[in-house]
Amino acid sequence: MVLALIQEAGDWLNNYMGRWWYVDYKGQARAEKMFQVILVLSGVIGWIYGFLTESMQNGMIVLGGGAALSSLLTIPPWFWLRPQEKELKWHEELDEDDPKLYPSWEKKE
Repeated sequence: MVLALIQEAGDWLNNYMGRWWYVDYKGQARAEKMFQVILVLSGVIGWIYGFLTESMQNGMIVLGGGAALSSLLTIPPWFWLRPQEKELKWHEELDEDDPKLYPSWEKKE
């Protein structure tokens, strides 16, 4: 009885956390693009700020802040990175003999 309750609680937790931590391919692409844009902008701003203040340390601080900001915005699975569709749309199952499964040079005979 207790083992069944523990198993049920584990399954529920797995399902809940699976939905919370899941980021699909589109979310990964969005996170990568955000990371690159923030890092490049902070690098340019840091270089300009360091040049104007004649201090490489100031430029590196701005770059480090940009890296920290981009990490904060892209590493956790925020809601804008998770799938927005409630149900995934799956393709119809193909037969084993379907030509779509094989490239033209590997025709199954």
